[in-house]
Amino acid sequence: MTDAQRTRFYLPKWLAVAKALDWRMVGGRLLADLAEQFAGAAMFSPIARDLVREIITRARTLAASEQRAATADDLRHACNQVASRGRQASATKLTNSELNEFARCMAVLLQPFEDLTTAIPYLNPAEDDRRRAVDYLRKLSYEVRLRAISENAFRTRDWESLNQDRLNWLIQEVKQTGRVKRPANQPF
Repeated sequence: MTDAQRTRFYLPKWLAVAKALDWRMVGGRLLADLAEQFAGAAMFSPIARDLVREIITRARTLAASEQRAATADDLRHACNQVASRGRQASATKLTNSELNEFARCMAVLLQPFEDLTTAIPYLNPAEDDRRRAVDYLRKLSYEVRLRAISENAFRTRDWESLNQDRLNWLIQEVKQTGRVKRPANQPF
């Protein structure tokens, strides 16, 4: 994770969830009652219920290993573990796909009741990652250049329909060749 990803992507998502669920420290104690939240998660959608319970369980496990009560940092580390499928690493070591999973988890936690705009990406992460790659490529370069690179590399001008591996390659290719501004006389 880059510094920009940490300050503009990761931390705002975490802080929004921490505020919404009272996962904040006040006077050295966690503001939220995790036992109450664990039980109250039964009222959430099945996706959010399972996610909240997994995060709380992991946070309690992290705290229990040091024989102390769970803190907001334990909850954040638990969210990172869920996003990275159990890998215990610093948030700065999360990959782009793990950051995407983190964002999907945070979206579900912010909307714990049935909400298709958060549930569909969470249930279909591969398509969500592909959509994010396409959106990123659109920001990174202009359409004609993307079509030309795709045509030369993959024999198709329809770069948006490429699979995730090819989209990742295309991202790296565009980054290596540098950001090129659209010529002023080009109509599109």
